[in-house]
Amino acid sequence: MNTDLQAKGTPADGELAILDPLRKQLDPSVSARCRSNRIRTRLARCVPIFKARELLTQVGWTYQDGALRNAKGQPFVFEILDDTGGGASMEPVAAAFGRNLQKLGITMNFCTVDYALIQKRLDAFDYEMASMRMPDVQIPGTEQVSRFGSKYADQQGSDNLAGVKSPAIDAILQKVVNARTREQLVDATHALDRVLMNGYGVIPHWYSAPHRIAYRNTMGYPSTLPLYYAAEEWVLSAWWKKK
Repeated sequence: MNTDLQAKGTPADGELAILDPLRKQLDPSVSARCRSNRIRTRLARCVPIFKARELLTQVGWTYQDGALRNAKGQPFVFEILDDTGGGASMEPVAAAFGRNLQKLGITMNFCTVDYALIQKRLDAFDYEMASMRMPDVQIPGTEQVSRFGSKYADQQGSDNLAGVKSPAIDAILQKVVNARTREQLVDATHALDRVLMNGYGVIPHWYSAPHRIAYRNTMGYPSTLPLYYAAEEWVLSAWWKKK
């Protein structure tokens, strides 16, 4: 978000050069020249619950007897896994998510376990949904391969927690890794962003534009701040004590 690496509008020529050879492996809305990718804005404009209900009906889930059920009559129930430590509980976010799911007849159970157990379950892919922070980077590279590459989807302990398996995404990831110019990198990351967003493998949350930092009034810092930085590391290296 908020960088030139985010895919917006209609794919540019450089991005199309990456997507067009993969057209048969992608959803038509991803690679079509005349259709812009408006997933973010489209979700904001439409009534999500009706669209979600329509999509669920298409794959065999219908509302019956107070719950969303499949053809066998089994209710749609799943669990969100979260750890008990860290000081930033997922529970308030999950509660709001759960209330929205109830409107569709879906039951969400929130499960908290200690960090050691959740790490063991994440490593073994023993979960239905889990919350995870993906550290941001200014220059995407090989870390994207470990997060979204097919060969890591079944490798225990990997970062591909969404289980992404796509030859098309693998091909785009190679474009990201092998980019030799900023223009090539932007085109490749735009293509990757567009395809991943279209796959709905993750639900973003916990976004906050500002960095909140408590500090003494005896501390000073530069009047011009960098455009992108991680506050924890940058503060330690750039602040000083006023005389």
